[in-house]
Amino acid sequence: MTRTTLISLLALALPAGAAVAQTPPAPQPAQTPPPAPAPDEDAPAQEEPATLGEVVAVARANDIRTSVDAISYNVGEDLQTATGTLADALRNIPSVEVDPDGNVSLRGDAGVTILVDGRPSGLFSGENRGQIILQVPADQYARIEVMTNPSAAFRPDGGGGVINLITKPNRPRAQPTTTGSVRANIGNDERYNFGVSSVFSRDKLTVTADASIRHDTFVQSTDRVRTRYDAGSDQFLEARNTQNGDGATDNAFVRFSADYRPTEQLQLYGDLYHVDVTSDGLMVDQYEAEDALGGIASGYRRASDGGFEGQFSGATARLVRRFGGQGHDWSNELRYNRGRATYGHDTLVDQLIPAAPNAYERVDNQNNSDSLN
Repeated sequence: MTRTTLISLLALALPAGAAVAQTPPAPQPAQTPPPAPAPDEDAPAQEEPATLGEVVAVARANDIRTSVDAISYNVGEDLQTATGTLADALRNIPSVEVDPDGNVSLRGDAGVTILVDGRPSGLFSGENRGQIILQVPADQYARIEVMTNPSAAFRPDGGGGVINLITKPNRPRAQPTTTGSVRANIGNDERYNFGVSSVFSRDKLTVTADASIRHDTFVQSTDRVRTRYDAGSDQFLEARNTQNGDGATDNAFVRFSADYRPTEQLQLYGDLYHVDVTSDGLMVDQYEAEDALGGIASGYRRASDGGFEGQFSGATARLVRRFGGQGHDWSNELRYNRGRATYGHDTLVDQLIPAAPNAYERVDNQNNSDSLN
């Protein structure tokens, strides 16, 4: 009886223990975030970030390019140079000098070869080169290369170096385009120059025309003193020579050129030019030489009145075939140059010491040249 009661109590206790073991824990209460602080009415309002638009960086190319054998100067960006003549552009280049007659020297050496696009040009050869340099507008050229130590391929005429004029490229245009410019300058002593230029482009053809006139005046004064040894008196004696002169020079220049490019690889080019030069003036030459006693051993006065007249013309025809790579091209060129120059003067010689009758001289020189190469 007692065993039965214990078993019954144990049977009743087991389900209750199991029920306690399977009861889930009570859920935790949800965490509530702390309330946001109230805005400070005195605090400044935050600025919204600014939005930048498109930023474009523009850089200007250097006007001077340096390579192993040449220094290149960009003349297209200089307004003063572009509106002047080739002489004005050359004068702005270091180490290059151009005198009033258009003669070019490089580092003091006048033996300078002038090329156009790396090729000889009849326009800048012969006696008329100086007058052409004074007349040709500079805006025809994009760059000027100066080579003080050129390679043998350029065959310079002298040791002065090479100046290579790089012309502006002609690009085909779908629509006919005509541009032009007018240049005029007035200086002191009645100096002036006037010029017009025009360029017509259509499709693959570009035609250029230039015309200009120039009037210059000059004043020249030269003093020379020479010392010579006189063996009879064992003295050094002086001889003095003074020259004074003035005059005027007039130039007229006309040029016409055409460039036709039927394909990217083929180019046909031709040009014609004419230059007319007139120069006249008066030159007075005074000479005297000392004797051993300090007096004047000989002396004279020469007065010369004369001048120079020249007409220079030329034509160039060129065919260029390009083969793709830079510098890989074949070209053939034909140049004709014609020059007619006359120089003359009348001179009155007044022999002062020793006294002698006056003498009269007349000199006429003529130089005609024709070349085809």
